[in-house]
Amino acid sequence: MDTNKKLNNIGAIRFSTAQDWFDFYGEIAKSSWSKNISYYLASNIVYSNFALTMEYKDYNQLSFKNHYRTEYNAAPSLTKEHSYTLLNRHPHALNMNDEKGYQVELTYTPRDDWEFMLNHSQTFSHDKNRIFEEYFSEIHHYLNESIEGRLAFGWNYDFTTNTNNITPVFDVLLNISSYDQLHLSYQHQHTINKFDKSEYDNEFLLMEYSKSPYFSIALVGEYTNKYQLINVNMDRHIWLYGQVSINYWTNHRVSILYGSRQAGFVCVGGICRYEPEFEGIEIQVINRF
Repeated sequence: MDTNKKLNNIGAIRFSTAQDWFDFYGEIAKSSWSKNISYYLASNIVYSNFALTMEYKDYNQLSFKNHYRTEYNAAPSLTKEHSYTLLNRHPHALNMNDEKGYQVELTYTPRDDWEFMLNHSQTFSHDKNRIFEEYFSEIHHYLNESIEGRLAFGWNYDFTTNTNNITPVFDVLLNISSYDQLHLSYQHQHTINKFDKSEYDNEFLLMEYSKSPYFSIALVGEYTNKYQLINVNMDRHIWLYGQVSINYWTNHRVSILYGSRQAGFVCVGGICRYEPEFEGIEIQVINRF
């Protein structure tokens, strides 16, 4: 053991308060390797049929990684977590050493069968350079006990790819019975490159049947016209795959995919990973303990 190595540590103070219609949470943190102070603030307000969430972040030299570059601490990114594939193609990569910003979300529920939501977030560096910005809205409506639909629209600016991305989504769930469900989703994304002014589109279509809690069968197709751009060399512009997922022994899941899948980010619970383009058969086994 090397006793000459200096130990790194982070200290934090948390405080919170809650009332019937209002709650507030705050956290202040400081690392031993920097004089800078980081903090996170969040508040929720509920009034009648309205709910408002406000968050603010300021992360300054707070990244804490081991020798394998694994992050020990992961602060809230303050961006909307999406369940739609194309909206996750341009996620925000959290930088705990240099970013600040906010997220605001307003939800209005006039009746049990209607819900309206508006979300806005922005992230900047401490030099006031814009890193990520997004506007997102969604309407959720229960037509009856068997049919529910979602109409969503998102616009974001991604500093990493220097693009504006406009994404409408139409999503329908058909509850055939207490155990059987049909899911249809159409997603379109128009991307504008702010550097060379080029534009292209992505189309995404999902058809899925699930029998809870046993299995699901999905057919997924995607198309892009990006290959038509002069400076782009693509081997294909259509991807199609089928996927079967089977749940067994309560906490276990096996998934078999066959076909082709476009490269892009896959996000679960706010954690995103980049998946390269794929063609063939893929088998995944997930065990939850």
